[in-house]
Amino acid sequence: MWNNGEYKSGPIRITVTNKHIYNPGNWVMSCYQCQMDTVRMDIKPDSTQEKAQQHAIKMVKERLKVYLSHLDTV
Repeated sequence: MWNNGEYKSGPIRITVTNKHIYNPGNWVMSCYQCQMDTVRMDIKPDSTQEKAQQHAIKMVKERLKVYLSHLDTV
């Protein structure tokens, strides 16, 4: 569940902010478990935090699909 721009569920932790020191005013997300560190999101700077959170979840799911697709060759 989301709490102050941070999502934790099992081993997954996602953070979302628009106050990053190097990207002020732009939405960025991080999910270290998926090797996503301070990734700038392709959404409008005036988007709501809820929209940014939904977009971050979508980005993580897409990354996990790529990881899983590599196991299809085994």
